[in-house]
Amino acid sequence: MASNATASGLVSHAMAQNSSDHGAGPGISHHHHGIHPGQNGVNPDGTVPPNPALAVLLVYGILFLMVGAQAALFLWRKKHQRSYDLVTLIGLWLMPPMLCVQLKFWRFLVVWLLYSTVTAYLLSLCARPRLELSTPRRVYSWFLGVYKASKLIGVVGYIMLLMEMLGGSVLLRLLFPQGFCIDLIWYGVYFGVLGRDCAEVASDRMASSMGFQGRQLVSTVNNCGICNNELKDFSHLGDQQDGNERVLQLSCKHCFHDQCVRGWTMVGKKDTCPCCK
Repeated sequence: MASNATASGLVSHAMAQNSSDHGAGPGISHHHHGIHPGQNGVNPDGTVPPNPALAVLLVYGILFLMVGAQAALFLWRKKHQRSYDLVTLIGLWLMPPMLCVQLKFWRFLVVWLLYSTVTAYLLSLCARPRLELSTPRRVYSWFLGVYKASKLIGVVGYIMLLMEMLGGSVLLRLLFPQGFCIDLIWYGVYFGVLGRDCAEVASDRMASSMGFQGRQLVSTVNNCGICNNELKDFSHLGDQQDGNERVLQLSCKHCFHDQCVRGWTMVGKKDTCPCCK
């Protein structure tokens, strides 16, 4: 009887120990497999837990940097607009082709090189101490052509993008490579903005050699005061003549060829007469 009591006691003790082990097992396993930082702030797997205060500080730092940069650019443009325009023009002119070299967009680089060659040549003509009589006409004709071409290319790209969004992507992909409409929009916007800024630089350079700040131009009744060629259109005086270049008469009564005076004013950015003091 004593041996039987001892055996049953041992069995009961073993069963109680086994049940306690099973009850504590998940807790031990959860504690072992859970992610809890150690005493020195490092997780058991070696990673550092995120710091909420540091994340908030980083967000506010980025916002402060953006606002500060915008304020600095605004003050820079307000106090030193000439240097601001020059730096932004250089960045606009050089940064995209540098990125395209990395991305191997050779078609854009070819177009950019052709545009840059012609524009740089015209800017060199505008920077000469003695301005040639034909320079305003040539400058205006080039930048007007760039403006019209950029506008046309951008509009065509936008129409193709709308057609693709409305279900015409299958037809467009049969005729053009994928992403062609985005390329057209990019060409139109980029060269349109770059041409506008380069035209402003050319106009400033011409103004420094002509008119108020430079030599005085002379306008006669029958000759253009800029190119000194004969005026053959007198429709502004009531004489109807076809086939001749249009003549514009300013409020000061000086007359110029249409292309010449538009090259001087550069689409209205210089509102001074080349011949008036």
